[in-house]
Amino acid sequence: MKYNKEGYYFNPRRKKPVDPLCERYDLPWEKTTIVFKRELVEGKEIRHFNFVQAVIKHSPTGMTWGYMGSGPADMAINILYRATGDIALATDPRIYQDFKNVFVAAAKPEGDSIMLDSIGHWLALHK
Repeated sequence: MKYNKEGYYFNPRRKKPVDPLCERYDLPWEKTTIVFKRELVEGKEIRHFNFVQAVIKHSPTGMTWGYMGSGPADMAINILYRATGDIALATDPRIYQDFKNVFVAAAKPEGDSIMLDSIGHWLALHK
């Protein structure tokens, strides 16, 4: 994987998860909502998403939520990219770190959803 000069890997056509043993992009896309959930299968955590990880910046093990770390930072970037289509906005640390704190770190451990309208309203206040 080759990182660009801004320090992240970007592939909008990406289909495979960072760790296929614990990440799946198998939830149906909903036009109004970002959805993610966690399940345990034979003691192993599997994370399901309705969006792909097109951007890798911080986490070598993929996207996750419920705390303030590198997995949630990458998840925030990818949600923002999916919601806006704007890679510059999605990778702006001032924006994605605040978004991570408000939406991703605060998500329920078993999974959650984020309305795209909520993201739009939040962005209007934070740009």
